[in-house]
Amino acid sequence: MILKRSWAASAAILIGVAAGFLMLRSVERQSRQIDTNPAEGVVLPKVPKRIKKKTLTTEQLHKVIEASKGWGVEGLMVRFAIATGCRRGEICALKPDDFDFTKNTVKIERTVSMVGNKPSIAAPKTEAGNRQVALPLSIADEMR
Repeated sequence: MILKRSWAASAAILIGVAAGFLMLRSVERQSRQIDTNPAEGVVLPKVPKRIKKKTLTTEQLHKVIEASKGWGVEGLMVRFAIATGCRRGEICALKPDDFDFTKNTVKIERTVSMVGNKPSIAAPKTEAGNRQVALPLSIADEMR
């Protein structure tokens, strides 16, 4: 049975094989006790190709926006995501104080992710994740 490995697992195996090879060569040079390379014949895992992400066309986005107008609060969340580019975890972590309706902006300062089977609120992974996003008037009017 062939097991599929993640890229990180494959990288860890490669690093382990390389480290073993370097240690082998070092020991071999110092003592001349190893006649064969124990890593010989090891088949390195293939690194998976990146999957090209597909995005919606402008026409498809307009159809989603129109369809979402009958979805209530969920539809508003869909339109908010499309208009601001915010990720699902960022939207779920928003609080009322994050909205500034006088400037029509939203502060993105935290995100929700699943840790095991429990939601966890944390700061974004990078400093660039902390940002202020423009809130379109159409969305701001719906949220008031």
